[in-house]
Amino acid sequence: MAKSNSPTPGPAESSSIEKGGGRGATTSAEWITPQIRTLILNAAIRPGERINVKGLEKRFGVSHIPIREALRQLEAEGLVTLLPQRGAIAARVSTEELEDVYDLRRIIEPVVAGRAAERATQADRDAVVAAMNRLDRLELADDPAFFEAHWDFHWSILKPGSTPEVERVVHQLWRTSERYIRLTRGTATDEAHHQHELMTGSLASGDSRALSKYVSQHLTLTGEAIRALFEQRRDEYVGIQD
Repeated sequence: MAKSNSPTPGPAESSSIEKGGGRGATTSAEWITPQIRTLILNAAIRPGERINVKGLEKRFGVSHIPIREALRQLEAEGLVTLLPQRGAIAARVSTEELEDVYDLRRIIEPVVAGRAAERATQADRDAVVAAMNRLDRLELADDPAFFEAHWDFHWSILKPGSTPEVERVVHQLWRTSERYIRLTRGTATDEAHHQHELMTGSLASGDSRALSKYVSQHLTLTGEAIRALFEQRRDEYVGIQD
């Protein structure tokens, strides 16, 4: 299970939020979208909180047009709710959504992982070991890049059995579940670490049945732990709905 200490980006996001930085050849909306996404994931914009478009314009030094484009993209990801004539809010959170997303992950990821065990090359197996070693180092160092490493490890397990469409769906579900991990400031457990080791070993040996089982167990453990933490902290969230 992931842990959360300081604000950090999710999978495939930039590691910093800096006005005007990192735009390069990308459009303003392409640069701003991950910045706002990170603010929502880290609860700098809290669940149910109205999104201050003018404040974001000032923060990022752009007009309202790329901000609106970014909000539409984040609405498609389930992180923003656009309200007719009323602007936008950060999507609300609920125990139902949390349970649903882990149910869906348990349906999809064990199957993909089993296929990955059958298809993985030596390069794939080496990538999993490298990803796990990086994850361990960052966890021990309490490094804010932990979340990125956590995604990299889990995706390295699934990637050999995936397709572009599977990646899109898994990434979407991961981002939603990661939001709850960050909101609850979830903490890694020894059992979760042990399961990472079991998954790595199963992929290395090509044992598809074992890998499917361990991925399913890991998702169950994480989902239950995050739900317990979520219930403890639920009163902290703006606009929470049951």
